[in-house]
Amino acid sequence: MVIALFFTVALYPLVNWVQRRMTWCRRSLATLVVFLVRRATTRDHL
Repeated sequence: MVIALFFTVALYPLVNWVQRRMTWCRRSLATLVVFLVRRATTRDHL
């Protein structure tokens, strides 16, 4: 639960930015885009 809360707080501004830039994008899709981009740019992902 703590990890989910951390990711919610950490990614909230970025998801809002994506949602504002891509007006056709729903919040769930914006969250997915941010998560995938973040995952792809992390060096230690498995």
